[in-house]
Amino acid sequence: NIQWLKLWKRKIFIIRQNTIFMNILNNILSNNKLFYNMKIERAKLSFQKNKNEYFKKINYICQTKNVFINFNSQEEILGQNLLKDLGIEKNKFICIHARDENFLKYLNSQVDWSYHNYRNSNIINYIKGIQKFSKQEYKIIRMGYKVKKLDTTTIDNKNFFDYSNSNIRSDFNDIYLASKCRFFVCSDCGISSIPEIFNVPIIYTNWIEISSLYKQATIYKGIVIFKKFYSNIKKRFLTINEICDINFSNNYANILKQNNITLIENTPEEIYEASYEMEQRLNNKWIENQENNNLQERFWKILGRDYILNKKLYVGSHYLRSNKFLLN
Repeated sequence: NIQWLKLWKRKIFIIRQNTIFMNILNNILSNNKLFYNMKIERAKLSFQKNKNEYFKKINYICQTKNVFINFNSQEEILGQNLLKDLGIEKNKFICIHARDENFLKYLNSQVDWSYHNYRNSNIINYIKGIQKFSKQEYKIIRMGYKVKKLDTTTIDNKNFFDYSNSNIRSDFNDIYLASKCRFFVCSDCGISSIPEIFNVPIIYTNWIEISSLYKQATIYKGIVIFKKFYSNIKKRFLTINEICDINFSNNYANILKQNNITLIENTPEEIYEASYEMEQRLNNKWIENQENNNLQERFWKILGRDYILNKKLYVGSHYLRSNKFLLN
């Protein structure tokens, strides 16, 4: 995304990997493995020694509301005109994105990208899941680039717009919409970095890499719900403990196949309930109860709250209540 690079270059100096500097550095490291290994070990020792300080910094990032990149005045005018053309009132639209295989096929059709398919999800479940919000005059904007086309005649919703397949999709519009929406609903995909950077609340659906959920520790506000892992060997869904016990570090798709696991996507109801909870929290209308608190505590205890310092990242309350077996 050229616009994304443009925004960041205003704040930081970026060196491309193929520069002379990087070539020289890589050459030094590759010809001096001892030096490289010493640097790695020193970094490990430094992390262990300053672990508390490291977590303090992460915690600070979690709490800050600062946005590190911004649009200039000209870009703001362009963005406001975009919202006006779409008939969108300020903060009265929701962005959704469901990852599919089309972009990678477009990127290089000669490569077999199927090993990424476990991250995919069905966009229809997202649309059906949050279309109730359109009754509150929210616009629902489908985001993405080179994604599967929809038969919009099957979607009875005047407030839904398939922006991803429209003639107004652009790098700039991608970023502006994702940075200004009420909240962003998405699966595990690169586009989530935009609302993350701009402190837009996020609902992560169909999340898979549960044990690495700490990667989302710096988001401003978030709710996450997971795909379910069905073991065809045990003839049942796996618990969070069982999922975290599986080493997925090498090749996620192959490990799923080796363990004969089928991933089950979130339902429209699960997506709606997570979205409803987010809207209630943003309006300060969400009412916690003892059951919800206990389920949250049990989940984070399994995962290890030390790795998730952001107390504004929740597992969907309805999702946990409906799937208590996950915490066994």
